[in-house]
Parts: sequence; structure tokens; C-alpha cells
Amino acid sequence: MIIKIPRILVKPIMFFTKFFNDKTIVLVCKGYNEEFDMFTGLYWDDDKDLDLSDLNYSDFQLWCFN
Repeated sequence: MIIKIPRILVKPIMFFTKFFNDKTIVLVCKGYNEEFDMFTGLYWDDDKDLDLSDLNYSDFQLWCFN
């Protein structure tokens, strides 16, 4: 299942997802780290200081797996 995430909820959800593994739930961002056409996983320990005002980060999604 894919859920689009509004920019304002990215940091709280990123914190929440640190309690799950990548096989269960992943927060992703399109355009992160100059990967403009690809989605990249966001992780609290690595990305908690992400500047969400940067409009290059165009699409945030929460990917949930069964």
C-alpha cells in the first residue's frame, strides 16, 4: 500500500518508522540527494535534519508491506 504524506507530517512519521524494519514500512522521498526521478528511503538517524522547506523534495510517500 502507498500513502502520500503531506510535508508537515514527514518528521513525525519518520520518527515513528524507526521502530519498524524495511520489510514492514518505509518512508520515501522523490528527489532526495539529487535522485530526481527515484524514491529514496528516509531514516530518522540519517535524515532527521532534512530541510523540508527545500522544494526539490517533491513527493513523500509511506510504503507499507504485508
